[in-house]
Amino acid sequence: MYVRPILEYCSAVWSAYRKYLTCKVESVEKKSLQKDFPVYGMLHVRRLEILTLQSLAYRRILCDLAFCY
Repeated sequence: MYVRPILEYCSAVWSAYRKYLTCKVESVEKKSLQKDFPVYGMLHVRRLEILTLQSLAYRRILCDLAFCY
């Protein structure tokens, strides 16, 4: 609730085009989910499914598509 808006702020402008930059941004999301939903051994994708969230990469693609037209 607190981290996602900060990570998604102006993502159409600063969209990370290099893989390591994308990994750095997504690592912040992973760490915040691990802190808020502490089930050890659970994959990040499974946490997103349980919380009915979409990954930042997927949301960035949707945002790019929205601003493309």
